[in-house]
Amino acid sequence: MPKKFNKFEDNFLVLVPHRDTRGCLQKYCDRLLRNGLKGVYNFPSAVPIARLSQPLTCEELKQIARSLREAAGGNKFYTTGVSSVSFGDLELLGFRLNLDISRIFTHRHGEYSKMTHFPNPSILGCFLSPPNSEQQLCNFRNLCTSVPPHENFPLPFRAAAIANMRWQTVQKDNEVYYKWQIDKLFWLPKYKLLVVDRPSPNPLPKGLTKSENM
Repeated sequence: MPKKFNKFEDNFLVLVPHRDTRGCLQKYCDRLLRNGLKGVYNFPSAVPIARLSQPLTCEELKQIARSLREAAGGNKFYTTGVSSVSFGDLELLGFRLNLDISRIFTHRHGEYSKMTHFPNPSILGCFLSPPNSEQQLCNFRNLCTSVPPHENFPLPFRAAAIANMRWQTVQKDNEVYYKWQIDKLFWLPKYKLLVVDRPSPNPLPKGLTKSENM
């Protein structure tokens, strides 16, 4: 886990897959670097959901975790192909998810006023590259085609958590590098538990049994 920093320039909400999935993705990213991918920065194995005006509270994170599980239903998340999306002043390279997470919250923006920008499409991040770099995306796509993926691709996963991510851009000696910190993880609840918790559509009056109501 990255060290803590005293100052951060940006806050993001991220979806973090289970560590087994992150391990598979990291191994594949390492293979891409060994096979010639250059000019990129590392990025944590996470999906940026939204840029935040300030970090979300524990209660807000719990509610968002519940909303995400409801949107996904009992289905798994999985990657569907190579893609990219703007991330601040850079381009995020990675693998598109089957579920467009941003749409869940753009339609309910009043409930989540701290969310100021929604990256679209939703991407499980691998690397950052300079902005508007079509050549870099092309190189990344070509390498993903030529380097056989890990046996677990297309990386299906059901276990995932959300968290605040703090992001800082650092300039030193004419060089730029990036620091991040992912805070406490809030795991998405199991879908079957959400179904059990749902109230009956036609609850009986208190004191009546079903046979008495017929």
